[in-house]
Amino acid sequence: MNFRRDPLKYIDTRAIEGGEAFWLPDRQLCIRDAGLGRAVFRNQDRLYLGASDFFTGRSGVLAPRKIQIRIGAEARALLEARMEAVDIEHAVDSLDAKTFWPKTGNRLLLEVMFPVLAAETRSRLFKRLLADIVETRICNRKTGLTVLRRMVLRGRFYNAVSRERQRDMASDRAPGAAPPTDILGVITRSTDDRATDEQVMEIFLAFLFAIVGSVGFTLGWSVYLTARYGAAGVSSHDIISEALRLYPIAWFIARRPARAHEIADHPVTKDDTVVVCPYAIHRNPSHWEKPDSFLPERWAGNSDRSAWLPFGAGPYGCIGVAATFGIVGRALDALRATRVMRIETAGKKTEHGPMLSPGPFYLRLSLR
Repeated sequence: MNFRRDPLKYIDTRAIEGGEAFWLPDRQLCIRDAGLGRAVFRNQDRLYLGASDFFTGRSGVLAPRKIQIRIGAEARALLEARMEAVDIEHAVDSLDAKTFWPKTGNRLLLEVMFPVLAAETRSRLFKRLLADIVETRICNRKTGLTVLRRMVLRGRFYNAVSRERQRDMASDRAPGAAPPTDILGVITRSTDDRATDEQVMEIFLAFLFAIVGSVGFTLGWSVYLTARYGAAGVSSHDIISEALRLYPIAWFIARRPARAHEIADHPVTKDDTVVVCPYAIHRNPSHWEKPDSFLPERWAGNSDRSAWLPFGAGPYGCIGVAATFGIVGRALDALRATRVMRIETAGKKTEHGPMLSPGPFYLRLSLR
């Protein structure tokens, strides 16, 4: 069995052998125990190099940590304000009777969250390139651009970000400067000249992929599972919880050891990689009854989420929990209230990469 070709099947097969952890190819220790996973995330003994995946890119880690915290807090405030203002119910009502997923969910998220990603004052070029990146890197990531064309698009977007950042920095230095109204503005003001244009672009893209990609895929999984299995009498919140248990978008979270140590009797060196695998943890029968079944009712009145890790945990846990449940919950509520959802055709169930997304499927919507 080839791990690279089908990592989920490989992990499922290895997990049958039991144990809290097991080795994957390339000296990657995969953790499938929730307690061990949380310990790695918390990193209280500093066994792992502390870094947020969100603020780590090709050009290194954005430092110091206080800048990361500031960006996270201000971005979360923007997202929450947008969630209160957006009319997602109208966007859902505007969907065609037959839609193609998961890209429909991604495009829906781009539509309703666009003002947070690109304020009205942003240039037309910036907005157009942003939409092009969503279309090619998220909606059509499997059939999108060639490597060369992707590099060209990235270069053009880099130039657009640089120009917008220079405008923002000039505005921020003016007396009585207004607070930022979009994510790029938040990053610019928080970093000032302590980050390169490349770092700023990479952080912005991380937000873009999280908002349009991760949240959009969460909506896609929630719609797919509801349409396929039904969830009468179950809240949308519990459906989302169960969708993220079965198919955590961030399914494979790697950490580099800072020094040699042992995990579940496995010696780990600085040259190895420790992987917290929410996908494996969420299907571990030691933690869950009927772990492979879609049972959203398991969450009714259940506040124990100690083995539920779709957003990570500890100091580098995802800031998007409230936004995910808020926006996906409202969209799912709107669909379930007015539409009957039925899957017409579906291909491969999952598509893996940095994000675990649903395979393509058509959804038929009919009025109740």
